[in-house]
Amino acid sequence: MHVKPVVAGMAGKFIGQEIRTREILEHAAKLSILFSSEKEQAMQYREFIGESLSRIYLPVYFAGEKLVDAVDGRSLGNAEKYIKWIGKGSLPQRLWEPRFISTLCPRCGGLLDGERDSLVLGCENCETLWQEHKGRFQLLKWKVISSDKADAFFLPFWKITFQTQKGELKSFADFLRLTNQPVLVEKADNERPLAFWIPAFKIHPKAFLQISTKVTTAQKYIPPGKKAFPGHAYPVTFPWREAFQALKSVLAAAAVSRKNIYPLLPGLRICSAGYALRYLPFTVRSHDLVQQHIPVTVVSAALKYGRRL
Repeated sequence: MHVKPVVAGMAGKFIGQEIRTREILEHAAKLSILFSSEKEQAMQYREFIGESLSRIYLPVYFAGEKLVDAVDGRSLGNAEKYIKWIGKGSLPQRLWEPRFISTLCPRCGGLLDGERDSLVLGCENCETLWQEHKGRFQLLKWKVISSDKADAFFLPFWKITFQTQKGELKSFADFLRLTNQPVLVEKADNERPLAFWIPAFKIHPKAFLQISTKVTTAQKYIPPGKKAFPGHAYPVTFPWREAFQALKSVLAAAAVSRKNIYPLLPGLRICSAGYALRYLPFTVRSHDLVQQHIPVTVVSAALKYGRRL
């Protein structure tokens, strides 16, 4: 079926959204659970991460006392029960149309560069990265983790620093203890700020959680970064706000004994959050990307699939 954007001047009237977006997503989640093998398990915590919601209008018309589907000509029933909705229809508005902003660097006026699905654009002239915020470009904090290999491929990650309201999590050591990691908690871990490393690219949920937990757990072995544009890098396709929503899910996935973590999630309140972009170097192998500092592997095919999510 061919679809096209709704723009000002298009013929017909359009009924606005009556149900809240959150309710729509919850209904979709119920349907997914209905046909899932996990439907008998109790739901401890749920968050919608990286979701995409589109509004598609079905064209209809009146034929006597019937309302008819204009696509296949089927009757949708007596028109009387649809009258209240038809009366709420409005003509297309320019406010509904996409808005464009100039891709000139706000700092130096140079050209911003990025792939068509990238949420972050870069200026090589003044070595800055920018993201859109409320119709304007916002400067990003970022660093690149150095590599001694000329052919390194860089994947972007959101480094999110935060604390919990009641003080359950303040440091990296608190995270190691709470999730019961099988590692020795060193004195320096108590001084290390708590940070979660979340992929800044879309990838299927299982891999998303695995990569997040592995990088977060092994973060102290990642060397400090520097500001130098990576030569060959994957675009940022996952926004930091969505990464922030994923913090509780990553915490649960990182726990060795999850039954001890699940009851804590609903009451866990996250505050004092900050974020920055980090590019980690990977070595390209036949079917995988292997991180050069910690034991983390990303399947190349999963990245290609993620561009279509």
